[in-house]
Amino acid sequence: RLPEAADILARSHTPERPNWSILSAQGSVADQLGNHEQAQGFYNTALKINPGEPSILSNLGLSYAMSKQLALAESTLAQAVNHPRADMRVRQNMAMVLALQGKFTEAEDMSRRDLSPMDAAANVASIRSMIAQSNTWRDIQKLDAKPKASAPHKMPTRS
Repeated sequence: RLPEAADILARSHTPERPNWSILSAQGSVADQLGNHEQAQGFYNTALKINPGEPSILSNLGLSYAMSKQLALAESTLAQAVNHPRADMRVRQNMAMVLALQGKFTEAEDMSRRDLSPMDAAANVASIRSMIAQSNTWRDIQKLDAKPKASAPHKMPTRS
């Protein structure tokens, strides 16, 4: 019921009195609907009201990651992680983005700030496995996309 939620959130505040937490929620709904550009607009507007808020920066970073802008996601999440109010979710989002870029050691180090070494390693291994599986599916899709060689056509002969 995401479209319904988007409609309700849009009516929850006015342009004269915007609410940063509602804007951030609108961004989250837009991301879940696959409209990352619109979501990023909501997050950026929320940041104008509450600059540097780690939860907004974290959501914005994840939105960039979902739109395959991993370097931008990392730099945005770095701002969030460096904020004094950054929490475990922000750091784990950063770890995920680092791992998605193949920066597994950095990802594990970030995860260890909140998790045991064993859990941090397991999280990074899980992401590594998803990446490997994704690459396997990409390889299969490439094979499926190649035109198949067909048997040569024989011209009918007359007898």
